[in-house]
Amino acid sequence: MFRYPMPVAAASLAALVMFGSNALAADCPAYVSKTLDAGTLTAPDQQAIINKLAEIPLGNGAEIRLIGQFSIKQSIPIVRDCVRFISDVSTAPATLTWTAPLPAPDQPARIFLQHGDTGSKHHLEIKDLVLVNAGVHVNGSEHTISGNRFSQGQASLSVYQGDHLTIQGNTFTDVGGVGAWVMHNSLVDRNTFIRAVQPVSITSEGNGNTISNNVGTGTYYFGIEFLGKSSLPGIERFVNNTITNNSFTAPSQPTPGNHGAYGGISIVAGANNLISGNVVDCGLVCRAPDTVENVRKKISYSQKGDLIGIGIEVADAGSRVINNTVRGFNSGIFISDPQSDISAMNDVATLDGNKIYTTNQGIAINCYQGPANGVEPNRANIGRCRRAYVIQNNLVQEARDIGIGGNQNFYYPTGTKDLRYVMSMASESTAMTIYNNKVTRSYGSFPGDASVKRPYKRFVGISVGPIINPDQQRVTYNRIEMKGAPPLGSEFGFTGIELTPYTQYDAAPPCTVLPNGKTLTGMLVANNTITHMTSPFGKGIAGTCHIDSGVLFQSNTYSGLSLPLDLQ
Repeated sequence: MFRYPMPVAAASLAALVMFGSNALAADCPAYVSKTLDAGTLTAPDQQAIINKLAEIPLGNGAEIRLIGQFSIKQSIPIVRDCVRFISDVSTAPATLTWTAPLPAPDQPARIFLQHGDTGSKHHLEIKDLVLVNAGVHVNGSEHTISGNRFSQGQASLSVYQGDHLTIQGNTFTDVGGVGAWVMHNSLVDRNTFIRAVQPVSITSEGNGNTISNNVGTGTYYFGIEFLGKSSLPGIERFVNNTITNNSFTAPSQPTPGNHGAYGGISIVAGANNLISGNVVDCGLVCRAPDTVENVRKKISYSQKGDLIGIGIEVADAGSRVINNTVRGFNSGIFISDPQSDISAMNDVATLDGNKIYTTNQGIAINCYQGPANGVEPNRANIGRCRRAYVIQNNLVQEARDIGIGGNQNFYYPTGTKDLRYVMSMASESTAMTIYNNKVTRSYGSFPGDASVKRPYKRFVGISVGPIINPDQQRVTYNRIEMKGAPPLGSEFGFTGIELTPYTQYDAAPPCTVLPNGKTLTGMLVANNTITHMTSPFGKGIAGTCHIDSGVLFQSNTYSGLSLPLDLQ
């Protein structure tokens, strides 16, 4: 959740919250059109544009048609409503190049500047221009930024407070993308991002936006990210947004200094957002090189060649992640506790119909007590991830370690590492439905399968453990397939469904349960099919410390396994 902070005065915070509820601005009056040819100018280019705009009476809409190559040394302020800048010749778009020295990155150069201090304006249109070295900053409603090419230097599009914006058909090359502080009810559609830094991001608040059909290659950080934390208690920051049919592939290789290849899509706050039909593909790019700056807490890698990054990260209340395709990250879909001010208690996160290929973890759930390192207090925001999960109709192929579920982790009840309990990272979930998913794994699909140095030498199709309401945990009608087998003597292991205990790890007796610890009593495991092809190998359902006590096993089918049931 990388941040591009935009300074906002404390006095304007209330305005940020109310901005999305503003009514649409009035329609524009008739436009008066003026043409400006860069080859005929006598004043500095930016002043000539300002002068031409001033020729049009304030009672009219103003259209400035630009021709040729303009050298821009100062920002062109937009202090009126209903202004349109377009290329006069679509086959040879006008080019505006910032030729003055570039300011500091936190005070970027803007060719067109619509500053928040001037008040909210409406109906600014910038169309079919080439903007080089500097970009556009807008504030207000019903603006349209379309068909432009942003390239080099600080040529990006920033939004201070925006409502009912249309950002469509632009191309961003080797620059920042679309960065908004507050943006509501807007469309970001059919834009192209080539080696762009954080293509689409909203830092503070965004409700009712549609981000669709955008394409990114060679990008840095997440392709689409909602991030940040409002200082206004009780206000949801990201609600009812739709992120659909976007494609972000082959991100830039991470190296010290550029922090590339972090992930595809991330929403870590808000409620009722939909992520559907997107493609995020890291391919072979998301593998740790010899030296990597570990600047992201949620991304870890232990050795060269490990997969890194997150395909889709969700932590909003009522998450819906549907029919997406993810390939080549550490975590395909990662569900965690939100940064929201409103508890997610009793909400439902739905993951349905996704296809996930070649990851370390296919679908990973991160909702557990903590602390993470043995010295921190229990997670202060644990209540925010106490939700029900519906994980159904997904395909997970070639996950290195776990197909679906909460990985095992350690819990330190005394706040020190002297006493550890092993637990599932989904232990604070309120309910869990894992239904009709297909998980497949082939031995040898990862180089580390045969390596004695690899820290994980096992694969688990579905990993579950005690949760808050175990009688509301259902693992049914899933199909788990393993292909190929390691040579005799290998430590590699395969388990279809693993039941993770909530028990003491270090001291004897090893199966001591934490006082008031959770169980699996009432959980249903039924009608699952677990198979291994070519030779008997692997386990069907496994668990230790009598964790299966009270679990209902019904009509599960096993084939080609060495040990269908290993419950100790």
